[in-house]
Amino acid sequence: MKNKISDGNRKTALIYARVSTGKQAERDLSIPDQLRTMREYCEKKGHREVREFKDAHTGTKMNRPGWNALLRFAEQHREEVSHVVVHSYSRMARDVLGGELAVRELAELGIKIESVTQPSGELGEMGDLMRMLIGMMDQHHSAETRKHVKRSLAENARQGYFNGGLPPFGYRSVVAGHSGNRDRKILVLSPDEAAIVRDIYTMYNHGKGSSGPMGIKAITSWLNENGLNRRGRQWTIGQVHQVLTNNCYTGTRRHKINQEGAVDIFIPVPAIITTQQSAETQLRLRSRNPNRTPPRALNNPVLLSSLLYCGFCGNKMTLRTGKGGRYRYYTCGGHARKGKSECQGQSLRMDFLDDLIMDDLANSLFADERIREVCTAAIEKTFEMSEAEEQHMKSLQAELQSKRKETQRYLSLVANELLSPEDEDFQLQFKRVVAERDIIQKRIEDFERRRARNAAIEESKIAEIGSGMRNWITSGYIQFRKRYIAHFIEKIVIEGSSVKIFRRA
Repeated sequence: MKNKISDGNRKTALIYARVSTGKQAERDLSIPDQLRTMREYCEKKGHREVREFKDAHTGTKMNRPGWNALLRFAEQHREEVSHVVVHSYSRMARDVLGGELAVRELAELGIKIESVTQPSGELGEMGDLMRMLIGMMDQHHSAETRKHVKRSLAENARQGYFNGGLPPFGYRSVVAGHSGNRDRKILVLSPDEAAIVRDIYTMYNHGKGSSGPMGIKAITSWLNENGLNRRGRQWTIGQVHQVLTNNCYTGTRRHKINQEGAVDIFIPVPAIITTQQSAETQLRLRSRNPNRTPPRALNNPVLLSSLLYCGFCGNKMTLRTGKGGRYRYYTCGGHARKGKSECQGQSLRMDFLDDLIMDDLANSLFADERIREVCTAAIEKTFEMSEAEEQHMKSLQAELQSKRKETQRYLSLVANELLSPEDEDFQLQFKRVVAERDIIQKRIEDFERRRARNAAIEESKIAEIGSGMRNWITSGYIQFRKRYIAHFIEKIVIEGSSVKIFRRA
């Protein structure tokens, strides 16, 4: 099909420049160079430059602010604009279909697109074919580049390095080595931020002072009111929730591999909280999830609300008071609402039934033998190495062995007087190898130390844990007790002197 666009007397041009990321836009000279080259091209061709448009977005997607603004401007000024000039077709798009649709959209406005470095407009139909072939090669190149970048990032993670971006709150990145001209970074603790992370977990699990466990909204308010900002800005509820659900704070950061059959990579980082603190937090988060337990059931101050059912009629049992509130009872809700026509009715003293249920639950959950089994299983699970962790440890050990050999090689060259210890190049290389060896050695030691921490459980600790948990469940903060009960008990059916407890599977 022949190109039907006619220039007429118009010789005005929009120029468009693009790089893939914001960092490239900040550091790179590519956009200034593209703009300079396109201005020179327009001057040579006799085009009057109307406006410049720029983007710092991937070329595989056409929904880009700068490109969208160019299309809007072209449509609004179709009588004035004759050309869109790009440095190369890959700057317009790295997707063949998207690029060709853009060319067609401009063509419908009577506007040509020209490439400074890949001229094809003068070739007619052959030019269209050439542009599409160039687009296909650009698309293939982009896909290959993505593949290589993902592989490089995965290998960098396997070696324990941080791949960049914003470090998780509580950490900062520091240079730990070099690969060519590129700095290789690891995550270390940011002491002030790590202290805030610990405070958030403590407030969520136990509260501040005598407040009892605090909710996420209350924690957010407390942090902001006390000036504990998040990197210069106030906290939001979502950001506090993100801290409470981030697994890296127990000492292992996950690098996800988005590829079928691939195993994710787990990178050791300094721990901020213990696995026990994390487990307690996740249990509480799940119990408060409104998809699992209705909020009204947890906020009700009656301990066994929403769990008690009358065995005679199946209705829920509700609170009834006597003597001006001095006495409190659980009574059949059906009888209370509709009388004997619904149920013969029954009532039990609240304190008696609460103590009965809580003692039974505490005796079954916190016996010394069960505490020992749970703690042992938890510790064994913590110390089990996943396949990815085992591969990571082997990779570190192999790299350490390589660095040791390299160190020994340098020392042998000096001992055999093949190198002078005063040589500046030798000193730099030797210091680099020794520093990299020591960093790898420290990573291995940190990894093994975390696995070996608290490997043995003392008998006194078993009794202490059991006693502490029993106190919490029998006389602790009411909302905590309600959530804990709801996690283990599905319902309780009362029928006269019979009490049946139905536990969750």
